[in-house]
Amino acid sequence: MRKIVLCMLLTATSFIAAAQNSVRNWEKTAIVAGTNPIPVNGYSWFQTTTTTNNIASCAYNPVTDRLYVANRGIDIYIINPATGEQIGTLSKVGITQGTFGFQKVRVTSTGEIFAASLRTSTANGNTFVYYWANETANPVQLGNASTGITLNSERTGDSFAVTGSGQNVVMYFGGNPSIVAPATHSVQIVNKNGPGITDFVKVNNISLTANSARSGIAPVTTGITSDLWISGVTVAKRLITSTGVETKVVVSTRLGPSASDPSIPVGTYTPTTAGSISDKFSALEYFEIGAKKFLATTGANDNPFTGEGLILHIYDVTDVNAIKLIESTQLTNTYYANTNATADIAMKRVVNGNGSVAMTFFQLITNNGLASYTLNFAADGTLPVSLTSFTAGLSNGVSKLSWTTASESNNSGFDVQRSTDGVEFASIGFVASKAVQGNSSSVINYSYEDKTVPAGTQYYRLKQIDLNGDVEYSTIKVVNNVLNELAVKIYPNPAQNTLTLSTPLSLKGASYTVYNMVGQDFIKGKADELTNIDVSTLAPGIYFIKVISLQNEVQSLKFVKQ
Repeated sequence: MRKIVLCMLLTATSFIAAAQNSVRNWEKTAIVAGTNPIPVNGYSWFQTTTTTNNIASCAYNPVTDRLYVANRGIDIYIINPATGEQIGTLSKVGITQGTFGFQKVRVTSTGEIFAASLRTSTANGNTFVYYWANETANPVQLGNASTGITLNSERTGDSFAVTGSGQNVVMYFGGNPSIVAPATHSVQIVNKNGPGITDFVKVNNISLTANSARSGIAPVTTGITSDLWISGVTVAKRLITSTGVETKVVVSTRLGPSASDPSIPVGTYTPTTAGSISDKFSALEYFEIGAKKFLATTGANDNPFTGEGLILHIYDVTDVNAIKLIESTQLTNTYYANTNATADIAMKRVVNGNGSVAMTFFQLITNNGLASYTLNFAADGTLPVSLTSFTAGLSNGVSKLSWTTASESNNSGFDVQRSTDGVEFASIGFVASKAVQGNSSSVINYSYEDKTVPAGTQYYRLKQIDLNGDVEYSTIKVVNNVLNELAVKIYPNPAQNTLTLSTPLSLKGASYTVYNMVGQDFIKGKADELTNIDVSTLAPGIYFIKVISLQNEVQSLKFVKQ
């Protein structure tokens, strides 16, 4: 069943946000050093300092339902993903992580935890990997020559990914080697090659375009032959094969002001060009739902601030030649400089009983904050109809309904329903979807006029119907259609040739309209105290007469023409 989502408009100090499909669950904001007491929406260890960039990564454990946040060189914190509350730290017994230990943390589907250190130069020793069999275990230190992992003599560990589990674990390492010698650019692939904890060996080395995997590696599937999405700051995002063939280099259009359009104000959100992803984003993660394929991106060295440094974007990359931005949300704090564009994304997937999928994204931006958002997908990976507004009002005796969608997926249309008690609703009309084949990622406006609105309080709602028959209901809107004077009468009823309309003196100057059940007008005129109306030419059936006062108050009465 498609879910109609009431989108929120979120506004930050220097950013105008777009309508969202996602729901913000919670947000933690980086605090200024020395803040006391620690605010409920912050952590003592997550600060706005621009010199350390230590809060570098996060990962979700599907076995324990816990979120991990790595503070490199210090700790890996255990976070309740439902609330953002810190509930502990991982064990460090028996290891020495060094200045840049715990640069990136990752978790397998069976709850095994890996964290990679950052090797910044050839003088910095090897890149180490730390392994926890589970959340309560003590770690094992991997990653030097004696344990089988011998990585290139280059900067490594800025980016790190893990796929598989148990005997099928594969690890991917990338970095920013251009700032140290030798300036080689590669993704190094390490595979489990034995039953022991330390039985790992490098099996592949993928040569890359400069810095293209500096900040993100997102495997498409498991195994050493998986394709990879890779990301580097100010470098176009790429889809490559396990042999390094670039199958897609994504067009890059940055957000906010640019040389090509300096009229765009700083801090104003401007959607990217169709088929593009901003090259300023650093972190990225890949996921699939049904036949659909997606990328989540965040993080940027965004100075002066143009909006990208706080944004989380979700893209549909099913067709890499027609990439679509389907979701945009952001942290709400005032932006603090993130000079290294250090950021990360973790994901939690919940499959509901009807096959729909709730994806929760955890967005981490160094110096700025950590937040959780949930976006609901249908089982086939399509998004729900996103209803951003729904209004109803009365004008000249007509109820006028208006609504707007920000996105539609497999939408047949909207059944307009009316009720006199707000409980029992009946259909009064249908408005078909304007989206091509029921699918759209653009704003679409709709309207409907209820010309048969009875006197009294009326309740309206929309029944959104999918192409497969699934339905969802909007909120209920109320319209009051009541005259100050209710002493309007008609007779005889049923009528054959003449219908007499009786109105009080206070309604002098009122007008009347005779119409049928589908709102078609037949007779109009001005009302006196007693007005005889010739209905002899009307076909037999059910009709209404609507009386409208000079103050636009309305009363409708039903009669039968014999």
